[in-house]
Amino acid sequence: MIVEKQIDEYTKEIWAFNMFNLTAVFISYQRLIKPKGKRKWVIEKNWDKYTRSHFTNIDEPVIPEIIKSEITQEIIKQIKVKTWAEWKAS
Repeated sequence: MIVEKQIDEYTKEIWAFNMFNLTAVFISYQRLIKPKGKRKWVIEKNWDKYTRSHFTNIDEPVIPEIIKSEITQEIIKQIKVKTWAEWKAS
């Protein structure tokens, strides 16, 4: 699951999470910048739980409350409530 925040027209952040037993676990963060006059985004800061440390250029960031709220809302959107018969039919 990914939350992408556009900071301004030249900066954005990408927060990535995996789901384990209804728990969103933070696995990746990137801060990207787009140099003026260019079309391609460039990674300014990077942290990833699964890569080797030389690919990560910052320590694990603290997750802001707004990101926690957005990922919670995304999880809620994915929850379905069905009867046993509906679940078996799908």
